[in-house]
Amino acid sequence: ITGAVADFTEAMAGGDATVAQQAQAMRARAHMSAAIWDAINPSASGCTLSDGTGCALDFGAAVADAEAVLATVAGSDWQFNVGFSSSSTSSPQHSNVNSRGENQWDETLVANTGPGGTSRGAIALMDPYSGVADVAVTKAHTQYGTNQYAPLTMASERLMHLIVAEDALNAGDAAGFAAAINKIRVDLDGMSAYAAGTSPTAGVADAVVALSHTRRANTLFMGLRLQDMYRWGLTDPKWQAASQAMTSPGMMLPITVVECRANENVPSCG
Repeated sequence: ITGAVADFTEAMAGGDATVAQQAQAMRARAHMSAAIWDAINPSASGCTLSDGTGCALDFGAAVADAEAVLATVAGSDWQFNVGFSSSSTSSPQHSNVNSRGENQWDETLVANTGPGGTSRGAIALMDPYSGVADVAVTKAHTQYGTNQYAPLTMASERLMHLIVAEDALNAGDAAGFAAAINKIRVDLDGMSAYAAGTSPTAGVADAVVALSHTRRANTLFMGLRLQDMYRWGLTDPKWQAASQAMTSPGMMLPITVVECRANENVPSCG
């Protein structure tokens, strides 16, 4: 992550305003990821869901970068996307979902229908406050559920707001947390505003419900969910009891042989 931060900093100084903005958003994500990594390694710990203690992190330098990006993109639903096409080196992710049917959406997000779950039905993830299908998931379903060359989002206005929100919650700034969450809920999605003390889940701190739900709904296909599950003590019904996900929370997916051989910073593929 240190190397990534250095590279993004260099890109920001390159003189291209668009690239600088994208790089600063990615630097914010890198700083955020470093804080999350520290929270789940060497083992995931520290979050008490019953009262929210330890469930929000101090994102440090990520906040300044996020706020700088938001100063120019707020309200536009900005995304930094990596695009793919039939003539480019393609990501197989959406081909496997939308064409080949080898991968499926999580059924807690979108109802899978048809033989083997190869067709998608209604949005399954409801907004915990209004009780309707979460608008962010609907937008992601539209973006990612169309063809085998859908773009992958690397950073976004939504992620920048989430960085600001979580850091505010960590600092005990309830008003700042709610304001940042509502930049997504109200300004971008036209949903009802979140207000402290309105938790729909008994026994769970309402701010943590808002944070965990909003991160899940607004960072789909961005590679952030597993870390969030670890740091908040969440599990998936399909995880096997003897799996490392259950026995060693914090264990990430292995680096593939192709990536290992191509990365000079990885000394051995094992």
